[in-house]
Amino acid sequence: MRTRLILSSIAAATLAMLTVPAVASAAPNDVYISATAGGSTVTVTVHNNSGAPLNCGIFGTKSGWNPEVEPSFVFSKGMGNTLEEGGAPDLFPVAAGDTAVPFRGVPDGTYNVDWGCYSTTGLGTWGTKAAVSSGATTEPTPVTVQSPPPLFGSLG
Repeated sequence: MRTRLILSSIAAATLAMLTVPAVASAAPNDVYISATAGGSTVTVTVHNNSGAPLNCGIFGTKSGWNPEVEPSFVFSKGMGNTLEEGGAPDLFPVAAGDTAVPFRGVPDGTYNVDWGCYSTTGLGTWGTKAAVSSGATTEPTPVTVQSPPPLFGSLG
């Protein structure tokens, strides 16, 4: 029951903020992300080729994430308190072009990056199903974090 509540809270909060009627000129590849990892930093870049300003939310979860077991995101921006009952995202603005969003201190592991963006001018909505529900334009982007080992090995 808690899983359904959390997932429906995510869907309701993000859907309310991200669902905008699509316009025929908006294409799925007008807005997309890429994700890279260097050390313990994940950098998600929003590629906004729509020509319009956007509001976006990004979140990373462990592969196979179960919100009943882990009721939080590993990293996020613009998601506010969406995992709480009645919560809402606090989307951030993205201009046309590329916008890099770094997340520092991410533990080693493999993550799925979900995201959602909508045009502030009504041009369209882009993102993954977990973020935009029925208007998904893509699948989550996987990223693996593997910090380098210490230079001199274990001191213990």
